[in-house]
Amino acid sequence: MQKIFDWKVCVRRYPYIAVCAAVGTGFLIASTLTRRKSTPMERMVNVLLDKTGELGDDLRRSACKLVLKTVAPVLFRGAIYGLAGKTLMQYLQSKAILAKGNGANLSSGMEWKRSQ
Repeated sequence: MQKIFDWKVCVRRYPYIAVCAAVGTGFLIASTLTRRKSTPMERMVNVLLDKTGELGDDLRRSACKLVLKTVAPVLFRGAIYGLAGKTLMQYLQSKAILAKGNGANLSSGMEWKRSQ
């Protein structure tokens, strides 16, 4: 049992793994010890950046609500009027085609009224 946990035997058997483990451990310790701490000014700037990001999100949401309340009804009304106008024009064109087929003269509105 003592041979299994003897680190000298493990290093002799697996020298490359032992070197890699030592280098990895050294790198981890060195990076932890030499990590640069942020200054108070950097922490304040980070907080301000976070808050401005939140403010931008709030402004974006408010603008979307404003557009939905003001512009969307106007656009909807315009779409309805446009569809109604298109339907009316199609109806009038179909009536004009029928009237022309019946021999009515459609060159001007006055002549068309007289021919009826």
